[in-house]
Amino acid sequence: MIAAAAAVKGPHIDWAALSPILALLGGSVLVLVVGLMRSRVVRETIVPLLTLGVLGAALGLTIWQWDANASIIAGALRVDDLALALNGVFLVAAAATTVLGWRALAPREAAHGEWFSLVLASAGGMLVLVEATNLVTLFLGLELLSIPLYVLCASELRRATSLESGLKYLVIGSVGSATLLYGLAFIYGATGSTDLSGIAGALNSTRSS
Repeated sequence: MIAAAAAVKGPHIDWAALSPILALLGGSVLVLVVGLMRSRVVRETIVPLLTLGVLGAALGLTIWQWDANASIIAGALRVDDLALALNGVFLVAAAATTVLGWRALAPREAAHGEWFSLVLASAGGMLVLVEATNLVTLFLGLELLSIPLYVLCASELRRATSLESGLKYLVIGSVGSATLLYGLAFIYGATGSTDLSGIAGALNSTRSS
């Protein structure tokens, strides 16, 4: 039993290529924990600065991986120049969101740590989505992107339109996710693969036959 367990090997993980996503998700947890402190200076100044620092670190790691062209987690994710360029766009957009939300009302009502932590988590979902080469990771990236945004839309608790937008986005997003998952199941049933390369190969073989 022990020998069989020792013979089991996990998938190959390229930690260097995965580092931008890990920085965002780890930074999201760190920002959430720091935001629990009662000091007003920490919540209103340190937390946004820490968020910008996490985004800057993720951007630096993204630039570090330029021209890497590596597969992550047994081919579930793929890092190439297009994915890295989109990562840079998303990280810059998240930094702009952080700056604009620094003095906004929403972080004060929803608590600064939670609000900025959700921004980082959503940015991490964007990175997973553009690097996905598998239907499963594509769906996970979409959900990691969307779920924090549901909460962010409804973060101004005293504003009726904010709560309405969050509810509407939740309903529309849930229906869209269910429809997408239903379609992905059809694709897997027709091709027998969840990898994009495997799906393309099955379609080409069908055309040639």
